[in-house]
Amino acid sequence: MFKQLSLAKKITSGFAIILTLLILLALAGRSGLTRVVEKVDVSNRFQLLVDQILDARQAEKQFILTNDPGAVEIVRKDVTTLTSEAKKIADTADDPGVKMQADRIVKAAQTYVQAFDEYVTLADERKHLMADMNQKADSALDITTGIRDEQRTRHDALMAESETKRSWMRQRVEYADKIKEQFFQASAYRMVMADSPTKNISTMTQWKGGHENIKNDLKAVGPLMLEPIAKQRHANIASAQKGVMEKGLAFFNDKSHGNNLALIKAVDTMGMAVVTFQQEMQELLDFYMEDVRIFSDQTMELSSGADQVAKILLKIRIMEKEFILTEDETFFRQILQNIKSIDSAIAEIRARIQAILPPGQMRLSQLPER
Repeated sequence: MFKQLSLAKKITSGFAIILTLLILLALAGRSGLTRVVEKVDVSNRFQLLVDQILDARQAEKQFILTNDPGAVEIVRKDVTTLTSEAKKIADTADDPGVKMQADRIVKAAQTYVQAFDEYVTLADERKHLMADMNQKADSALDITTGIRDEQRTRHDALMAESETKRSWMRQRVEYADKIKEQFFQASAYRMVMADSPTKNISTMTQWKGGHENIKNDLKAVGPLMLEPIAKQRHANIASAQKGVMEKGLAFFNDKSHGNNLALIKAVDTMGMAVVTFQQEMQELLDFYMEDVRIFSDQTMELSSGADQVAKILLKIRIMEKEFILTEDETFFRQILQNIKSIDSAIAEIRARIQAILPPGQMRLSQLPER
């Protein structure tokens, strides 16, 4: 590309030299003839060549500045006319000097039109290249800004959604803590009943009341049990409590050693279920909070990275416009450097995102909706 651009510069700078030579040749032929009255007609024909050259020069300048295809046609038409008229002069002139001047004009015109056609081809290639680069840069800029805005929207939506989920997950933890506390209180009343030689109606009532509170809390927290593991832990407590109530009533009516052992075993089973339930609810909340943090960091990193790439693409667009206006190769090199920097920026973004997420980390998409 640089070689083509350099060639284009050489061609355009060569236009002036060739056309100036053509004008000098035409003027020289004209001035040599105007001193001879009988060759006025040929002199006028040399003046026509000068006019054609000047017209071609103006059209050439117009094309260089505007890439107007109409100017190309004017240049080619003028040069064709110029060549044709110069050949006529060479064919009809008797003066060897006139023939030589006309032949030199024909050769110079042929050199010029070849150089001009090469420049037109290069200009067309450059036009298509820059249009393609502009289109791709625009598309890439739209994509990256879209990613940036999408990630910011996802982040905001995630924060709003997580606020709701964290609320009901905290409620589960609160219920689990409350159930655990009520279980230990009920266990204390059970121990008092076991140590009492007689039936203590008041203690029995307190024990039953404690378990009734647990049953009510299990019923209240039930709709919040969305994950399979949470449902299972919740069901384990309900099942174990039934066993405690049955064994407790049996022991209250008959304080035999066997009934006491059966009640102790049932209480231990329920105690394990209550503790496990409380731990599970707390861990689910902790894991979710960690997931939210990870995905929040990921979306913000991706949004920030997309914004970084968008800035590079915007810089490329600006330099493309500068290059089109000036054809300065420095801008083209900077464009290439910035394009290369996009790959390293994307690699850096990917590395930062991967560093955020530990191996095997649970995904938010795996969490149940409520």
